[in-house]
Amino acid sequence: ACLDEDLKELPRGLDTMVGPKGVRLSGGQIQRTAAARAFVRRPEVLVIDDLSSALDVATETLLWDRLFEQRGERTVIAVSHRPRVLAAADLVVVLDDGRVVT
Repeated sequence: ACLDEDLKELPRGLDTMVGPKGVRLSGGQIQRTAAARAFVRRPEVLVIDDLSSALDVATETLLWDRLFEQRGERTVIAVSHRPRVLAAADLVVVLDDGRVVT
């Protein structure tokens, strides 16, 4: 989940205590940590809602590339308004006021 460099900077790496709700982490680090936790569990269905809203473009691109490479046979439901994410989807469903329009 693109945390390699961040982990090197933490005093105890993976064993660093980050406080309640990750108060010692940036918004992007919190999002990437949540993504890593979800990927490690390897669920059959992974639901992702606006995974990269707090990330810069380069990190977002790398994160989505890794996700798509590692999804394997699992179903990924990604809620996003970003064209790059939608372009990688097998199926795009558009909602308008809670109703499916495509």
